[in-house]
Amino acid sequence: SILGKNFAPSRDPSVQLHGKLFEGLIEYAAAVSNGDGLNAGDSNDEKDFAGRVVVTPFKKTENWWVKGLRLGGNATHGVQGKSLGGRTFLTAGDSAWFRFASGVESVSTLDRVGADFAWYVGPASIKGEWNRLTYDDLVLRGATRAQDVRRDFLADGYYVSASYLLTGEDRTAAWVKPKANFDPRQGTWGAWELVGRYEYVDLNHNVFSDRLATGTESLWGVAGGINWYLNPNVRVMADYEYTRFAEDVAVGGQTQDDEHVVLFRVQFQF
Repeated sequence: SILGKNFAPSRDPSVQLHGKLFEGLIEYAAAVSNGDGLNAGDSNDEKDFAGRVVVTPFKKTENWWVKGLRLGGNATHGVQGKSLGGRTFLTAGDSAWFRFASGVESVSTLDRVGADFAWYVGPASIKGEWNRLTYDDLVLRGATRAQDVRRDFLADGYYVSASYLLTGEDRTAAWVKPKANFDPRQGTWGAWELVGRYEYVDLNHNVFSDRLATGTESLWGVAGGINWYLNPNVRVMADYEYTRFAEDVAVGGQTQDDEHVVLFRVQFQF
């Protein structure tokens, strides 16, 4: 999703503590990281802190309707004294729909908060997530300090997705295990799953009016596709995604108000 691609923390050198409480009713994780992303050296003396909690309140009940309900929350906090000039937010097709202007710096903190749910009922699932990203103080340097432009930056986004296993397997948080693996000689074709998603992202407008960024202040998108689980170790995914921008964005030297993209992926699990 666009939300996960742009708002979630990147893979980062870190130390993490995680575990389960009350026989798995509560799962937790806490980490301390550099805050500069994958394979990047630490750019300051500060560290980022991240935490996540997931509760499965009805895990031990036999009620088919609520047994698979999961509720989660997460937060990160860090001092991000660094240049953001040229950093982009990307669509599923890697089109840059938002770009910080050259010379923009973060001189204070970056905070993220989020909440999510997942509800698994038989072969069906519904998931949703909301995230907020906040830079407390962005600066666009002027010729003198008095001409500096200072603004906070706020980005909100959410998505809701649904899936249904056409071949009747029970959907859980774990990888789908087909009732019968793909084997044409035996006339079996693995597990097939329909998926769909709607998402929306909104940014505060003054970063555009004050020349701290270019792009669009909001967008929405829909996606649909099919997952094919050949066996417990191999999944093939095919998706179509449509994204609509509130304002035209420049992509490849041309302006466009939407994006169509088809994605195909083969994934292995060991």
